[in-house]
Amino acid sequence: MRLGYQPTEADIQRYQSGRGLNVDGDVGPKTRAALHKDLLACRDLSVPMAAFSSSPVTEEKAVVPVAVETQVKRKFSLFGGGGSFGSFGLAPLAGMDWQVVAVLATVILLTLILGLLLQNSVVSAIHKIRAEVEP
Repeated sequence: MRLGYQPTEADIQRYQSGRGLNVDGDVGPKTRAALHKDLLACRDLSVPMAAFSSSPVTEEKAVVPVAVETQVKRKFSLFGGGGSFGSFGLAPLAGMDWQVVAVLATVILLTLILGLLLQNSVVSAIHKIRAEVEP
């Protein structure tokens, strides 16, 4: 408020535009550094500004090392992490031990085989129930 701006996205964008920054509405390191410099330039502050003369860090560093990010992207692109359904691909299996994946595959395969074998029994049971319920 001291600089004439409210903490709204519109005012943040107006401030960024006035300072020649990238106008994205995000108060990132460059916007914070510009705000810091503008606050230091204010003459009507009651606190001595000598103690606050250092500017915040303005360089943007990668949070994750490039090698790690590359491995993660490769892993999830192989297992379908970026489709229209997001993580409905094989991505949840990517972090599991191979033994767990083998057990899950076996259970799914046995369930499918059991379903195929019992298909006629299930269908005939449904027909019997329908015949008893419907007049």
